[in-house]
Amino acid sequence: MASTIGGTPLEHAAQVVESKQQADRKFPVISELLHASSSSEYEGAIPAEWQVVTKQRAVALPDALFEQYDLLECRCFMGLFPEIGRAWITVDHRLFLWNYEDETDFYSFEGQEQIIVSVALVKPRSGVFVEAVTHVLVVATPLEVFLLGVGHRGGARGGEVTLYATQISVAADGVAMTCIAGAHDGRVFMGGNDGGLYEFEYRASDGWLTKRARKVNLTASVASYFVPTFLAGRRDTPALAMAVDDARRLLYVLLQDASIRVYWLGAQGDEFVLVHHHRTVGSAAALLCPQFNEGSEAAPFEIASLHVIPLSESRTLGLVAVTGGGSRLYFSTVQRAQRFYDNAARATADRPEVFEVVHVRLAPDAQPGAATRAALMPRALRVHAAFYGGGTALMAHAWSEDHDAVVGAAPACAQILGRVARQPRASLVELAAAPRVEGRTWAIAELSSGARALNDLATVSATPTRTFAVLTNAGVTVLEQQRPVDMLRALIGQPAVADAQLREFIAAYGLDETCAMCFTLLCADDAAQHSGGMHVLGAARRVLFELGGVPHFAEAPAFPTAATADATGSE
Repeated sequence: MASTIGGTPLEHAAQVVESKQQADRKFPVISELLHASSSSEYEGAIPAEWQVVTKQRAVALPDALFEQYDLLECRCFMGLFPEIGRAWITVDHRLFLWNYEDETDFYSFEGQEQIIVSVALVKPRSGVFVEAVTHVLVVATPLEVFLLGVGHRGGARGGEVTLYATQISVAADGVAMTCIAGAHDGRVFMGGNDGGLYEFEYRASDGWLTKRARKVNLTASVASYFVPTFLAGRRDTPALAMAVDDARRLLYVLLQDASIRVYWLGAQGDEFVLVHHHRTVGSAAALLCPQFNEGSEAAPFEIASLHVIPLSESRTLGLVAVTGGGSRLYFSTVQRAQRFYDNAARATADRPEVFEVVHVRLAPDAQPGAATRAALMPRALRVHAAFYGGGTALMAHAWSEDHDAVVGAAPACAQILGRVARQPRASLVELAAAPRVEGRTWAIAELSSGARALNDLATVSATPTRTFAVLTNAGVTVLEQQRPVDMLRALIGQPAVADAQLREFIAAYGLDETCAMCFTLLCADDAAQHSGGMHVLGAARRVLFELGGVPHFAEAPAFPTAATADATGSE
């Protein structure tokens, strides 16, 4: 017999690493975890240091912006542009870009006199602007919609932003654009309060028979151009929000009646075809999940936001709709027969044949649980802003008049891995938390970038901690999604670590993973810079030496024995 299982010790180590990588690759994708028609299992974080979402810092609005707010006469809107590290705020006809990283740095634009009703940051069309223009700011008023070039140079504390006048505009004809969305190739779509969907087409210069810019009504019939406005009859339902899926060439439009339209943009991205209109989203969700009880005559069913699921996360699930009650509805444009195996589904930008709700994920408050979690979670959610990406959901709930609770949910990797080892198909289990923020939430966006894996145990050393910005009328609160290694850092960073809490952590994640996290903490470049860094490093060493077992070295004999000689063919 051989002296080692895989030949030399180095080969044996390579086999161990490969086996662990294969185990990591077996972690299910999101569609495999949502194989049933509904789910509602959540885990509460015990102790408090295990919270999956925590507050990192809060940045108050500058006093100068509060002074501008005091001058408000008609309307005020605000939102986030994480691509350039800015929050935007409109006060009547004035537009402000606030650098929340630098806190007091903000840029004001007052080059027009009309009330601003909508603002969006989109990708520029190729060949139209100079190289310094990295983004285009679309500003809509009731009289016109115009473009501003945005130059962003990244750097510390938000970098630098420069606005360029483009002299590109189109008449709005009294239509207030309620929402604006841009595709990666520069197409700009707008939803009007008259129920129409428009496209802002622009080019580098005027042509012989075409203008440099024009507004195209994408949903109007040919006959509507010959009928006077007072004879036009009933208007279509206005749009509330839009979401562009660049990979699948789709535009999702959420209407005020909680229905969703799906437009196909063509294989080359130059078309606009209505392929589906789901008018009964709430009823479809109730059929899949009897516990789903949102919507009544007193409180109609509402959808707070739409979020695209990229192909890198799932080939069968394409859209998530967050409801006003905090549930998540997952949609698919793939035929039922092809949805059973996500990896086997073909990644395509073809015209979709179906659009249907395939899974209902109930809100964290909908699943009875431990008393500790019940005390932290609202009994019934009223969501008015939401974010979803990379398996993580954040939903702003009106906790009181002065504070919101941001309900966060993310996959519980340890519990899912444990189920994968015991049964063929595992279901989604999530950790939930609800930190409170000051003010009323307007927008939530992710600040960190890069690809995200559901299994954060496998990527703990390769990806940084995810951070999110929550914009309220009081400022920006930065939230941090704690990875298991971050939870361990918070746990052992306490002045006195309770053995019961540490053993509970080890029971949840396993001794191997816990020791690996200790090595990650010890080897991190910025380990000493974290809060209580030296104390954490000392505690990580103690965990390794006291609970990690005794290391040993299996030294190969200097001269081959009879057994090794037979195994290796030596004479």
